[in-house]
Amino acid sequence: MTRREYYAEVKKIVRKGIADRQAAQAELDEVMAKLNNSRMYSADHIQNVLRPMRFNLESQIRKAKDEAAIAVERLTNDYIAELESGVRLDGSALTDDANLLSVGVKLGVADLEKMFDKHNGNYTMQRLIADYAAQHDVKIGRTVHSPIGEEIKAVQSVPYAAERCVNWHDRPDFFEQTMGDNSSLSHYMNG
Repeated sequence: MTRREYYAEVKKIVRKGIADRQAAQAELDEVMAKLNNSRMYSADHIQNVLRPMRFNLESQIRKAKDEAAIAVERLTNDYIAELESGVRLDGSALTDDANLLSVGVKLGVADLEKMFDKHNGNYTMQRLIADYAAQHDVKIGRTVHSPIGEEIKAVQSVPYAAERCVNWHDRPDFFEQTMGDNSSLSHYMNG
């Protein structure tokens, strides 16, 4: 799944959650108006019809929020797992330099930094070099960056944004600002 596909699916879930909450809220507003004008209804009708409707609609509103949150969280976890599976250490990415790290030759800071820079884009080799440096107490001025670290951070923020949008179902402008096509999150996710 691509980042764009993931985000499109999240927006679909959020829009459904918002629509479900809005529909239940509209019905609840009608029931509440009737309850507020209780003189028009018998006590029996209020007790046996209107109050149960109210509780049922309030439950539907909560359920729509919870279902959307669970679906977005599940989709997010699956997407992150998919991203992480592509960043696993890969033995086929080892180069001849890996032999230097394992034969007992003492390598210094300059050697390790040159070797690290030489393998730019090779996560496996950079990780091997950084691990060697740490094991031999050699402080190199390099950091192994996961190629997907920034993307994972952005994706981890999506469930919170989605939950806020569904919670604020009565403010469509909030969805547009947070997850709409012109939002910064949308620009990044559709990058």
